[in-house]
Amino acid sequence: MSVMTAAYFALFDTAIGVCGIAWTEHGVCGVQLPEPNAETARARLRRRVVGACEHPPIEMIQRTIDGIAALL
Repeated sequence: MSVMTAAYFALFDTAIGVCGIAWTEHGVCGVQLPEPNAETARARLRRRVVGACEHPPIEMIQRTIDGIAALL
């Protein structure tokens, strides 16, 4: 028997485009590299992490976002 784990995602701006990150209670489960706009990034993340809901990032995820944005 498999148990569904809720998945969430957030988009964030970088110097080279809109990125996204998805997570569950277990940690990061996906990262979307830069897209030209939020709609494209959101659509791609929703295809990759089916059932994920857009949500403000929790503290651990925000730290990860900050690190990714600094590198890009």
